[in-house]
Amino acid sequence: MQTDISCYLSEHQLTIRVAGHFTFQAHHQFRKSFQGLLNEQITTVTLDFAGLDYIDSSALGMLLTLRSASENPPRQVRIINSTPKVKAILKMANFERLFEIV
Repeated sequence: MQTDISCYLSEHQLTIRVAGHFTFQAHHQFRKSFQGLLNEQITTVTLDFAGLDYIDSSALGMLLTLRSASENPPRQVRIINSTPKVKAILKMANFERLFEIV
């Protein structure tokens, strides 16, 4: 199954919606989704995982890349609408210490 990634800008927030299977094959598409959009006006980055069925360790690394890119200037990075399965993977990787998981 492939990954569907879409971005939405609204005032001071960038929302990245990720659906399908989030794996290494989505690396270029995911990185491209936020490059150039993280400007001074963006204060919050929201990852919407409502349609995400699967996430692997490569995708966890991509999330860390996004977090690093969001540090200067500091931005809040949060993950919303995760399925219980995806949320369990995020918690197992201790991502609740790095991201706000709602």
